[in-house]
Amino acid sequence: MTDISPAATSAAALPGELREHCYRPVLGDTPVGATDDFFALGADSIDLMRVVTAAQDHYRVEIDVAEFFEAPTLDRLAQIVGRELAAGRVQAAS
Repeated sequence: MTDISPAATSAAALPGELREHCYRPVLGDTPVGATDDFFALGADSIDLMRVVTAAQDHYRVEIDVAEFFEAPTLDRLAQIVGRELAAGRVQAAS
């Protein structure tokens, strides 16, 4: 498994990693900018849950879905994941 410790995942790398590991499986090759609204890209609430679940699984952090739903952008998801990683709130691998 890839090292996903806070030291291995820089804040600058998070948007690209999230785009690749979480957005791409849901949106395909749709171009995604850092501040693009997830729903404006043609996604729906089920897609949002798929992205959140993928991020939680990949980084082993808990994501408040309501917090991401309020501002559903790649930048916002990166902020949430980065905050959880920096705080050391990483769940044990199952």
